[in-house]
Amino acid sequence: MKQQSSDLVKKFFLRLERVTTMINKTFLLLGGGLLLIIMAIIAQDVFRRYYLQDPSGWTLDVSRYLFAYVVFLSLAPALERGSHVKVELIYNMFGRHIQWWLSLFANIMIVFFSAVFFWYLWVRTSNVIADSRHFTAIVSIPMKYVYIIGPVGMLQFFLTALVKLFKDYNEKEEQQFNDKEQQTHSLNQPSVTHK
Repeated sequence: MKQQSSDLVKKFFLRLERVTTMINKTFLLLGGGLLLIIMAIIAQDVFRRYYLQDPSGWTLDVSRYLFAYVVFLSLAPALERGSHVKVELIYNMFGRHIQWWLSLFANIMIVFFSAVFFWYLWVRTSNVIADSRHFTAIVSIPMKYVYIIGPVGMLQFFLTALVKLFKDYNEKEEQQFNDKEQQTHSLNQPSVTHK
């Protein structure tokens, strides 16, 4: 019975991993595309400002709105690839066993942080949607169109963190099982003595 529930949990996380990986690839492509658009917007404004003496007033606003999307679209893919900032100076001083515990603790904290941050962003975004607020800028759009990416990006970050936590924990279990198998196998081998 315990084995069946364990297998169900593993299947669930394997499916979740496939889905989050696919979404992370999509987020990465969207984020990269938006960065290219931001670069084009800024380049056209530089050209217009310095060569035509006719700057566009909307460039900064649109770039800021798009950059919010770039940030939240890139959080989960960066976590999946291990691209976030890490402090490895202390980590590398310990053995494999302690490193695993440190990684487990860090992964649990990432899941906790992402859950709290998701909740916070969801509350803020819900308030903005309920109030129908607009940005007071040259490009005055409803705030909900910019704020909505926060909870979407953090939800994906949370799911990616869960998958990462499960994978790291599961790899440790498999490593312990393989170590025990090797020990059992080596104990069952007859010892050969050379004369």
